[in-house]
Amino acid sequence: MLHSSTLSSIAPLPKSKSLVRAEPEPSGPSGLSRLQRTRKRMLFLVAGFLVPQAGLVAPFWTESGGMLRLDQLGAVILAGAILGRCWCTLYIAAHKKQSLVTTGPYSLCRNPLYLFSFMAAAGAGLMSGSVLIGAIYTLVTIVLFRGVVRQEERHLTDYFGGAYRAYCRDTPRWIPNFGIWRDDRKLLTRPSLLLITLRDGLCLFAFWPFFRLMELAREIGLVPTLLTLP
Repeated sequence: MLHSSTLSSIAPLPKSKSLVRAEPEPSGPSGLSRLQRTRKRMLFLVAGFLVPQAGLVAPFWTESGGMLRLDQLGAVILAGAILGRCWCTLYIAAHKKQSLVTTGPYSLCRNPLYLFSFMAAAGAGLMSGSVLIGAIYTLVTIVLFRGVVRQEERHLTDYFGGAYRAYCRDTPRWIPNFGIWRDDRKLLTRPSLLLITLRDGLCLFAFWPFFRLMELAREIGLVPTLLTLP
């Protein structure tokens, strides 16, 4: 049995500068998991509706010699978004739902993974050749994720308490602040989750051949052209 004098001599564990651990609460990780599953289902449903519709829309812009086509620009933006999502996954993969990560991309803003998701939606939409479709994809993704983000923030506040409230106070929700960048000398991650993020992102490049095939089908009269959009 430990005496009180022995207990008083045990020094508390130091807190990490980048990770603030919390005692598990029943509603914490399970609630976040449900939110993330709901978010994915909503996104798949909306994509299943919007993508075929976009295939029936002809872009107003015509290709000009020497100019970067919108579909190529969309592919570049999508590639950047995939790299950004992988960057975020490097930091949260080993700590998600157990630790509050506040370094790397998460030191710039609280939701960098969502920001790169908005960027991916814009790139996928631009691959249709239409600026308007790119804007619609981005807007729909923002509308879907805004509510999810607020619910996640409530769960994180309940789960991490004062540590998360302090993080919210010091770190913007959306607009990155590069003046508060901080990082760790070592990074603990899970390569399997990084590969899943990369795989999921690369699947979005399927939009490109789909839109090109639909363009060919419209030209030869296999499918109708519903609208012509800029």
